[in-house]
Amino acid sequence: MSSPQPGSPGPASTTTFSVVIPAYNAASTIGACVERLRSCHGRPDQLVVVDDASTDATAEIAEQLGAEVIRKATNRGAGAARNTGSAATTSEIVVFVDADVLVPPDTFTRLREHFAQPQSPAVISAVYSDECPAVTWFARHKNLYSAHMLVHLSDWVSTLNTCMAAIKRDVLNSYGGFDPRWPAGEDTELAITMAASGERLIFDHAIAIEHLKELTLTQLLSEDWKKSYWLARQVWARGIKSAAKLRSGQRNHHGASAFAALATSWMILAGLVVLLFLPTTAAAGFLTIAIAAHVSINWSYYTFVAAHEGAAFAAAAAALHWIQLLSGGTAVIIASIDGLRSRSHAVGEVNESR
Repeated sequence: MSSPQPGSPGPASTTTFSVVIPAYNAASTIGACVERLRSCHGRPDQLVVVDDASTDATAEIAEQLGAEVIRKATNRGAGAARNTGSAATTSEIVVFVDADVLVPPDTFTRLREHFAQPQSPAVISAVYSDECPAVTWFARHKNLYSAHMLVHLSDWVSTLNTCMAAIKRDVLNSYGGFDPRWPAGEDTELAITMAASGERLIFDHAIAIEHLKELTLTQLLSEDWKKSYWLARQVWARGIKSAAKLRSGQRNHHGASAFAALATSWMILAGLVVLLFLPTTAAAGFLTIAIAAHVSINWSYYTFVAAHEGAAFAAAAAALHWIQLLSGGTAVIIASIDGLRSRSHAVGEVNESR
């Protein structure tokens, strides 16, 4: 199915929408998020904020702006909060929106056009706008990386973006919602399961959300580490062959590019270490080749950043991207070790029970 074009007259639709916003200590952004949703063309039928045991004024701000607020006594994470919010709504489509984003004004117009089509998809996700209202350098860097990554995805994929994802209620319920046992990556796990069962998940590249969240370097690396670790643990939980088979249906080359970028990052680190302790022409040559390969693999991202923020920003972003890849790669290695231990322990328990 081709995506409806902005401004095109789509089929008449009476589809109902409920927005669910999981929020934890989001007082600095929840107001702008809710206000934008309530001002959208054809705004949603219901807007629910699930306050995940915040210690700030998140709930009060959301209530003042007219949102229905569900207060949770304990923090159980975004997945559990989304499930709680979904259970409190009745619309045909559940639209999950993060508490730190602004959706475009025509979001629900476009969603109605999509879901009015014959054989409409099960999930429609937004992409990131390359315009970032956040002012911190690290937030702008992450936003541009996310925007670039999603731009290169095809329309039909086996992933979703819960910064803004619209999911058919009956489909969501048939899979039991989000698995709250995963501290991170629960959206990816659900998307892979859906895609493996034949559901259709798409990105609408005309729905580009703006990210409000500010980030420090510590927060950026911590988020990357957590996501990398738990995504790797999911692979081990499913089994390597099973996870590879499920991900093979994703119609983009990002996985292969990410693996190549990760490999060249470690090659650069190895080259630097060798050159430090054994400063030879061969070591310098190896390092040069590793850097050239790494830059070549990531060239489209570096030029994308340079076009938006300038060459100096792009050079700094390239250095930080290298550090992020090393950090994420380390998280994957540790997760793999933990995953092997868990599988070995499970096999041992089975053998003992025989």
